[in-house]
Amino acid sequence: MKIINDTQFEVQALPIQKPDGKSIMSIIVKGTFCFSSNHSSISDKQLPILFGDEYYNEHDGGSVKFESDLAFYKPKTDIVLVGSAYSPHTKPVEYIDVLLSVGDTQKKLRVFGNRVWESSSNVFSKFHPSKPKPFSIMEIIYERAFGGLDKNSGEFCKENIVGKGFISKNSKNYIHGTPLPNIENPNNLIETWKDQPTPEGFGFYSKFCEPRSLYIGTYDEKWRKKRSPNLPDDFSVNYYNAAHPDLQVKGYLKGNEKVKLKNLVPVPEGNVTFNLCGKITKCDIIKTFRNNITKKNIPINLDTICFIPDQLLYYLVWRGNLQVLPQSTLEKTSLRIYYENII
Repeated sequence: MKIINDTQFEVQALPIQKPDGKSIMSIIVKGTFCFSSNHSSISDKQLPILFGDEYYNEHDGGSVKFESDLAFYKPKTDIVLVGSAYSPHTKPVEYIDVLLSVGDTQKKLRVFGNRVWESSSNVFSKFHPSKPKPFSIMEIIYERAFGGLDKNSGEFCKENIVGKGFISKNSKNYIHGTPLPNIENPNNLIETWKDQPTPEGFGFYSKFCEPRSLYIGTYDEKWRKKRSPNLPDDFSVNYYNAAHPDLQVKGYLKGNEKVKLKNLVPVPEGNVTFNLCGKITKCDIIKTFRNNITKKNIPINLDTICFIPDQLLYYLVWRGNLQVLPQSTLEKTSLRIYYENII
């Protein structure tokens, strides 16, 4: 099958297996854009389609920096940001609020300097957070969000095993000096060592942490006998959505939404506002048979928006599916990828 790419974007048409075991052709279009305040345009540098996850630390693992672009289907649009919190004019601060807003969806985080639990006066049973150490730049990663492993009890946070601040009830004698998370919800701040808030962040959410891990289904003896190697009956396509649960948008975004980034961009003011590219990507399948040409539009949805403010870039991923065509038909078929302005 020939691909006619009338865009500057990266395009792939790949055979992929659905949860029911049947094969389809997955169409993936990835466009990279640059931005500044009040401006957004197609970037000369187009990022490649990723066939595997990219980690912050390839050797030790930890959180995913960029998740693979391969997925059968995403029922919602993921909004993701890979970057850092910046204090205005790089003046050190003890904490700062950052904001990511796309259309009607927004999420605010409070980013603290490093802190630990300290005992209050001589009352060992009472603790308070130490004064945050000033910072000017801090990476927003799930290692700095609430979660982690309590080494004293062996218990861990099911929502974020790579985080910090998780203390089980069995470790109350080891609280002093335990680090607190750097990243919190400003409307639900940690007040006591017993608090176990939802881990907060803007990045790709781990496949192995709840609630995302709950969508993968049940792998038991029944599955082994009746479904293996296909996915379980209770597998949910929600598993493919990779953004923080607060940043998954039902119904898909269009690609012209207004964006606000506060204290997330390495520029003096730390704030920018712009609109997404304003182009909707489309796909047609064109078949030629005995000099007759037929054309049919293939729906593709904008299901991933990923901002990379440190590079003043963002990328969009559109995805669609079509049935696998026989070899004789493939030779007479073309896919045309193009876009139209919607601003």
